[in-house]
Amino acid sequence: MLETLALTLRDSLELAILSGLLFGFIYKIKRKELANYGYGGLALALLFSLLLVYSLNHLRIAKEIEIFLSFIGFILTIVMIGWSFYQSSKYRKISINGSRVQVESSLFSEIIIFLFTLYLGVKFETRLFLFPKEMAQSEMLTTGINTALLLQYFGGFLGILLGIVFAFTLVKSHKKLTIVGSRNLIVLIYFINLARLSILVFYGFIVKGVITATPRLISKLAPLYNNIERFFYILVGIIVISLLINLFKKERIPELKELNFAEARKIKAELKDKVFWAKAGVGVLLLCIALLGVNYIYANQEIELVPAIAVEPENGQFIVPKADLEDGEIHRYSYETERGTLIKFFLLKKTEDAYGVVYDACEICGVAGYYQRDDEVVCKRCDVVMNKMTINFPGGCNPIPLPYGVDQDSIKIRLEDLLEREDFFAK
Repeated sequence: MLETLALTLRDSLELAILSGLLFGFIYKIKRKELANYGYGGLALALLFSLLLVYSLNHLRIAKEIEIFLSFIGFILTIVMIGWSFYQSSKYRKISINGSRVQVESSLFSEIIIFLFTLYLGVKFETRLFLFPKEMAQSEMLTTGINTALLLQYFGGFLGILLGIVFAFTLVKSHKKLTIVGSRNLIVLIYFINLARLSILVFYGFIVKGVITATPRLISKLAPLYNNIERFFYILVGIIVISLLINLFKKERIPELKELNFAEARKIKAELKDKVFWAKAGVGVLLLCIALLGVNYIYANQEIELVPAIAVEPENGQFIVPKADLEDGEIHRYSYETERGTLIKFFLLKKTEDAYGVVYDACEICGVAGYYQRDDEVVCKRCDVVMNKMTINFPGGCNPIPLPYGVDQDSIKIRLEDLLEREDFFAK
């Protein structure tokens, strides 16, 4: 239950942050009619997401979809940052001039809000619709309908519900924010998201051959790509700090003695309402963080590595049949040298005809070893997560690459290549 709750809660929270800030800003600048286009984009995204889920379940286009959405999101986010600055400036000018703040929506604003929320919806709603598939891949859920299955579904839907509740409280908490505060928050969050999207777009261009991959380029990009999930925690951290500042910020209120009873009562009620929603936003978000934290602790308990299989070279080389690697899992091997040094290495299949062949060690953490979690390879010592597609590239905490050869049926590693790192394992 906790695993699927965390799975859907992360995506729900991120969608809530990126869309909730937008809707809060729209209400703050008194352009409520634009919110309808945003809601329309999210609603239409449900249909596109269902179609996309069907396609992903029947076609191998996951990487292409990720690259496309990252590129579209990169462009739309840049436009939204500029739009936010323009709208806040426009609102403040009208307010300073003493005009009635009620501006007709421009066609551009309506289109950009619709497209941006459509993009957010397709990206995150697709992931949320895929959570039953993620559950089906769990060993616990291969025996049909049972209590464990029902609890997992309950956890998944609870994660989505908590995300919706937080989105609502985030929008409401804007009542206590100023126009400048709301704009600065949305711009900061979107800039951070833009940095993440730029890494994904750059990586996607390398995968598709638009940008030539060089060892130096990959060694620089791999640490960023492998830590891409940390951007989520940065976003959440900024939102927590912002909501706490908003909660404890003193509100400027007029002298109540100069007002009649009805006006004073109205101001007090409005102030109480602002404080309530500010507290609600903080409370819901802290609850979500606590649940994610418990799941993280549970998921990162001490893990025993699969024992390495002792192997010996044949005619000066180690031969591993490709058929042994078809499951896409890490296969760990060891060789004891004449000096008594135990060298460990592992192989895994990455794509149809691409393999990761590396030492079970890295330049940073030494011979701590690695384990696999879905399509990710994790360092046992420092918990750095690597996409398995980056295995075989140097840099960061990636495993040290091991030269190898390939023929039709097997992977071949020369003994002399393996012994190049004998001193490293002897330390």
